[in-house]
Amino acid sequence: MSNWISELEQVLRELLQAHHAWLVSMNDYERVLRAFDAPEIERASKKQQQQLAVIQQLEKRRQFALQQLAKQHKSVQSPTLEQLAQNYPQRKLILLQMRQELRDVLERVKQKNAGAQRVTTAALGNLNTALRVIGAAAGNAGTYDRKGASVAPQRLK
Repeated sequence: MSNWISELEQVLRELLQAHHAWLVSMNDYERVLRAFDAPEIERASKKQQQQLAVIQQLEKRRQFALQQLAKQHKSVQSPTLEQLAQNYPQRKLILLQMRQELRDVLERVKQKNAGAQRVTTAALGNLNTALRVIGAAAGNAGTYDRKGASVAPQRLK
């Protein structure tokens, strides 16, 4: 058996673990977004960026292993997992199982990303409204009482 197929299996396992970790960090990010905790949002965002960098590195390793397998089989294109399962019948069950697990986890990431996008849009809408109210209040010249203290407009009290 080819050592490249073993390498591919290892990379696919690592990709699954990385995507599961990314899902956990997406849940954390959504939780801190809802809490509107700025330092925690920054921390969660950096954690997600680090995990995405790991996923990108693993993806490069996966593509390289596929290129090596294509060279080994004298193919121009990188083989699909279905084609590899046909070429390596002893690894068929594992390859197809990992393919399905990756599809499932990517679907969950897609759904979680859509939810986080809605939360982020709502948070930005609230922030935009607050900034407009503050801008409108700051745009109007403040009034002062007889002692020289500024008097805030009624809507800001």
